[in-house]
Amino acid sequence: MGYVIIRPAADADEYVIWCTSSERPVAVGDRVEIAADAVAIEGDHDIDARLDHVDLHGSSMIPYPFGWWDHGGFIFQQRGTLPRSRLAEAAHLLDAGRDSEVWSLLEPLDDQPDSAT
Repeated sequence: MGYVIIRPAADADEYVIWCTSSERPVAVGDRVEIAADAVAIEGDHDIDARLDHVDLHGSSMIPYPFGWWDHGGFIFQQRGTLPRSRLAEAAHLLDAGRDSEVWSLLEPLDDQPDSAT
């Protein structure tokens, strides 16, 4: 599994760990909480440098563009696009076990047929 740390907004001390294989957030919290979660999940030994990269680029992903500041949204379990602006809200809902409430935060995938046709 691949994990990417995303900072949904530059002006908030809030981070999300995104699992690329399950296409969903698996943790949410402030910098200290996410550092602990990342170490527990991945055994990340240079977490401070990784989080510094997140603060600068919006994402821990080294190859551009996944999750960088200009990355507008994330494919959520092939059900729709989760806009970056709703990422933290979705992560909190998932953390609270309110998974079905996330669906209302999604935008349709670009390649989905229009339901009116």
